[in-house]
Amino acid sequence: IRFAADTIPSMGRVSGGVDVFLVISAYFLTRKLLSRFEDSSNENHPVAQQAGWLGRHYAGVLSRLVPSVAIVLLGVVVASRLFARPSQYLQNLREIVASALYYENWELIGSQLAYEAAGPDTSPLQHFWSPSVQGQFFLLWPLLGFGVFFLALRHRTSYRTVFLCVIATLTAASFGYALLLVSHDQQVAYFNSFARFWELGAGALIAFVPTRFLARGWAKELGVWAGIGMIVLSGFLFDGASLFPGVQTLWPVSGTLIALFAASRATPPGLSARVLGAPAVQYLSAISYQLYLWHWPILVFYIQVRGW
Repeated sequence: IRFAADTIPSMGRVSGGVDVFLVISAYFLTRKLLSRFEDSSNENHPVAQQAGWLGRHYAGVLSRLVPSVAIVLLGVVVASRLFARPSQYLQNLREIVASALYYENWELIGSQLAYEAAGPDTSPLQHFWSPSVQGQFFLLWPLLGFGVFFLALRHRTSYRTVFLCVIATLTAASFGYALLLVSHDQQVAYFNSFARFWELGAGALIAFVPTRFLARGWAKELGVWAGIGMIVLSGFLFDGASLFPGVQTLWPVSGTLIALFAASRATPPGLSARVLGAPAVQYLSAISYQLYLWHWPILVFYIQVRGW
């Protein structure tokens, strides 16, 4: 975060990190659904059995996400009581409930709070808008995948084809809606689940590309590094808080898609695999979700205590 002169409000840039997060989440979940539901004509996988798998899937997702969220929200409750201004305390409590139930993005829209750089008056939970969008997706996407499986099984058609058409249609509709909403009210569009869905849809679509494409090692390396380069440059080229999820969001989304597409090719590991597979990188990857949840409330409460 960059701070301007004492008499000027704090200024900062929002990069495309959250957009990368959304794309990757949808990519891996869609791959999981494809591996589970694709053979919709297999009599060894009846609807009841798939429904049972769906319940186990939700239980697994909740066990991974909820404990980390609960600990952070408990910390925010305590810190709000100790450090927040009286005028902020009630709003913080509303956002704690909204974050716990994964509708923080809609709470921010309803409270007419824009995404702001860190400051004494900034919400300590505004960053929970993206886990909320992700949580809504994790809840509804498997249900959509199961619904498509049921229809494909009933009509004896290809699960992959039907699912691909549904995703492509929803993604295109969401992108059009995002462009329209950004032109009218960008701050609302920034948090809106329907305006953000196209980024998730893009990640889901790339999961359908066969791994046999782009099998040459040099092309794979070029794709991985080009995609990572686009992601890194995103924060220098665009201020996402004032532009996303408009057309400029295509830059970090495309970079993520290129990196995912190249990294998933079936070729011998190259330099990118060795760098991204290094123990330090793997460790940061393993704790990245918790780091994301904690970084913002710690920063905001620190600023409030110091009076900056």
